[in-house]
Amino acid sequence: MELDFEKNLGEMDRIIRLIIGFLLIFSVYYWNLVGWLAVVIVIVAISQFIEAAFSY
Repeated sequence: MELDFEKNLGEMDRIIRLIIGFLLIFSVYYWNLVGWLAVVIVIVAISQFIEAAFSY
């Protein structure tokens, strides 16, 4: 079985995901968040960066 995914993000979607990722990372840094909340926010930010980079 072969999975063949098509890219489904446009240029504007990629820019929005990058902005969301940067805002999430900035919020952890600016408000000095620690603990589980910071970990979850960073994971979501990284996922936004990955989706923007690979357009999936």
